[in-house]
Amino acid sequence: MAFARDDAAARLEGYEPLDLHQSGDVCFTLQTHDTGPEEEEASRAHVMEEVLRSPRLASAVKEVAAESSREVKDVQAEAQALLEEIAHNMAVPAVRTLAFALRMALRRILHGVYINTAGLKELRELMKERAVVLLPSHRSYLDFILVTFIMFNFNMKLPCIAAGQDFMNMKGITGFLRRSGAFFLRRTFGSDKLYKTVFSAYVQTLLCRGVLPMEFFIEGTRSRTAKMLHPKLGLLSMVVEPFLDGRISDIHLVPISISYERTLEEELFARELLGVPKPKESTGALLKARSILTEDYGSIYATIGSPISLHDFCASRGVSRVPHTMYPKDMSVVLSRERDVILELGHVILNSTHHGMRIFPSSLVATVMLQCCRDGIPLTELIVRVEQLREETVARGGTVHWITDSRDAVESALTMLTVALTVDSGKVVKIRTGPTHERLQPVATSIEQVNQTPLPVALFEGIKQEAFVHLVLAHYRNQLLHLFLVEGLVALSLRRNGQTGSHYTAPISKKVALQRFEGLHCALACEFVLPKAPPSQVFEDCLQAFVDRGLVQVSDSSQQIAATIQGEEQLSMFSGVILPFVIGNWVVCEHLLSVGEGVETLTGTIQGAQQLAAKCLHTGLIDTHESLSLGIVRNCLASLTQCGLILRPISEFSTGRDRLVKVAHRDRLAALSNTLGSVIFPWEHKHSKL
Repeated sequence: MAFARDDAAARLEGYEPLDLHQSGDVCFTLQTHDTGPEEEEASRAHVMEEVLRSPRLASAVKEVAAESSREVKDVQAEAQALLEEIAHNMAVPAVRTLAFALRMALRRILHGVYINTAGLKELRELMKERAVVLLPSHRSYLDFILVTFIMFNFNMKLPCIAAGQDFMNMKGITGFLRRSGAFFLRRTFGSDKLYKTVFSAYVQTLLCRGVLPMEFFIEGTRSRTAKMLHPKLGLLSMVVEPFLDGRISDIHLVPISISYERTLEEELFARELLGVPKPKESTGALLKARSILTEDYGSIYATIGSPISLHDFCASRGVSRVPHTMYPKDMSVVLSRERDVILELGHVILNSTHHGMRIFPSSLVATVMLQCCRDGIPLTELIVRVEQLREETVARGGTVHWITDSRDAVESALTMLTVALTVDSGKVVKIRTGPTHERLQPVATSIEQVNQTPLPVALFEGIKQEAFVHLVLAHYRNQLLHLFLVEGLVALSLRRNGQTGSHYTAPISKKVALQRFEGLHCALACEFVLPKAPPSQVFEDCLQAFVDRGLVQVSDSSQQIAATIQGEEQLSMFSGVILPFVIGNWVVCEHLLSVGEGVETLTGTIQGAQQLAAKCLHTGLIDTHESLSLGIVRNCLASLTQCGLILRPISEFSTGRDRLVKVAHRDRLAALSNTLGSVIFPWEHKHSKL
């Protein structure tokens, strides 16, 4: 059987399969789960009682009562009601029911679930004595319950899990999730001092008791694009605070990398990125999702990373807890230097998580198809290119899931990507096309011509349908993006204009290349988690690596950079991985420059940029459907705000419930657009009028 082959291969790599096939569902569900009598101390009643006695909560209650002219007892009642809303109510029978249902579902859709044996053993020992926080990657709703399922499978302590308040809309399910260890938090706390204090006291009480591990997602939300998201520091700061003020001697933070051969929400994510509203979490939506039980989603690998001791991490960065002894116990204080360390800690956790991710053949196939095979490629050639990309991925430290020969691996990947790829009778692999495919002919050579081209609603919707399959493929390509990110940005900065042939045939000034890199770094600051070193240093280090590998040569006298013959293909591959994001950012910049007086609603900006991208596709000015992604539009707006090119939306820049976008520096925005355009287009062209 296929799963037996996969289990054997996983064990050779140091991974243990979860029991999906060996025992019956009832026997599995009723297996012994004995993690010690101390779990009673983590019960809902015990935790809530301690939270309500917290000095900080008592102080916050008095402050809120004074500020709102209310009775203290009324504010105390509100705090208790908030705590009732937040707190978990762990009950092993509910977890058994969850395990029973989940195991039956996973057995139908997966070949297997695998977890690294060494990491599992280390975590088991760690949880016997220490406060532990589990930090999984977040690519699917399944992440939320998968860690609990793993802990149950191996008879380990079950985690308390931070869940978004959206799940409280699921009638009949909310209580079940709460009894499976979920505690609920609002997406934003805003200025609600009482709620923030209650929630913080609850989290820190769980930690200081140290009875059960805690679990939350450092990226906050699911990554719809499968890219690494910037760390969210709210919960992480709450975790660090009781260590800083001496309430707990140490906390161990454990990154967990969860890798999916095929993501359950691949189609949902692609549609969301094209503007289809996200379905609300509800029981009805859960029941409709039963259709996935007829699909094949391959395998899931969970890799438990090396624990990070908070004590050792802070000590190595010179963070002392002594200053906190001077503050009252009812005061919450995180110093400026400590905030910097928490931000660094968030990035260390993210990097560890991504280091443990596995790259499946589906990611390699999607990358090749998006980059160089838009019109189709013979299966034999696709296999060769995938093998080459596999070698490049492994050379950069990526772990590629490869348990069979190359042909089988590629053909298996094609079965995972049937929604986006097709194989014709002649064994040519093609990206699925829609009704607008034949209309996408090059008819414009400037943005001015594009803006004058009408775009009927039906055609716009057709182009979005075309973009859907490209965004599905991009979801898988993005899973290896972090391995090629810096090389791709530097390779793009070295691209030259030329009507024909390679983009790397002529030399380029090192000064110009650095200026381009800095422009790309600015535009993509919120699109990617970029290295924290200064852009000039990142550029120099990568350029030197290119020189050492014989990809480019740098003239000592004129400081001109030229690609070698053997380097041209690799530079084109590096740049091709990042180019779609640059094109999307250029479209956003051009839309902002076209807006009268540089002001419009945020909704108008997002929709206008997507419309302009569709026009550029229709007229053939660009050829990447990823430019229609609302994720790219939003990230670009965030980057431009961070760089000071557009104003951060504030109260006076709003209309109704919609914020306004206002260009702050039109000349600088136009210069950035020209920089982006210079690495996109194969001709000299001024893309914007100042």
